[in-house]
Amino acid sequence: IQIIEVVLRAKAVGLPVVVTFHTIFEKPLPEELYILKVLAQESDTIIVHEEFHKERLKELFGRTERVYVIPHGVREVQPIPDAKRKLGIDEKKKVLLLCGYFRITKRFDKIIKMFPDIVKEVDNAVLVVAGKSRQVELLDYQKEIFRLIDESPVSDKIVVLSGQFPQHTFDTIVSAADLVPLPYETGAQSGIMAQCFAFNKPVVTSNLRAFKVWVNNSGGGLVAETDEELKSHIIKILK
Repeated sequence: IQIIEVVLRAKAVGLPVVVTFHTIFEKPLPEELYILKVLAQESDTIIVHEEFHKERLKELFGRTERVYVIPHGVREVQPIPDAKRKLGIDEKKKVLLLCGYFRITKRFDKIIKMFPDIVKEVDNAVLVVAGKSRQVELLDYQKEIFRLIDESPVSDKIVVLSGQFPQHTFDTIVSAADLVPLPYETGAQSGIMAQCFAFNKPVVTSNLRAFKVWVNNSGGGLVAETDEELKSHIIKILK
């Protein structure tokens, strides 16, 4: 909420304010809606990354003449050579990658729980879990992730890389992936998906509106309507 004070201080001294909204949720929580409303009212210009984000702002607040759509975009990069080897993973293994900050809404736990079933179908599969908790209040979820890994019957096929990685290390991790699942429950944008597409890595996503748009426009993966479909899509691509 500190961002509101920054914007109001800028307005008080006559500075123009341009705000980029990374995400516009379809059903924002009351506190999210309050922050969104104040920023939308006080900004001279608003930038969003998707056309439907602009539509959602119009539904919420009516005016969109100051709103501009600039797509998230992806970097122009080349895959890191021998990425699996650099991570200590056999080149013949199929790497399923969970990466990014640990948040409950990302539902990494779903993938860890279904991974034994995936291994039954794809015996050379390896799950790489790379990331960390961003906020102190989410440490409990991080602990739950590590507990699930420790108790997994296929824990010997799970590699944990913990931390916030420098760019080259992150690029190496993504380059080593064969597939990246995004089983998120909420969200209207994904920087991780953008990184995956930069490296030509396929994704399997939940059926969030933003994810459907990206996958349908790019042909870069599959969208799952259910958990069972999520698992079957992962197995299909890894095979």
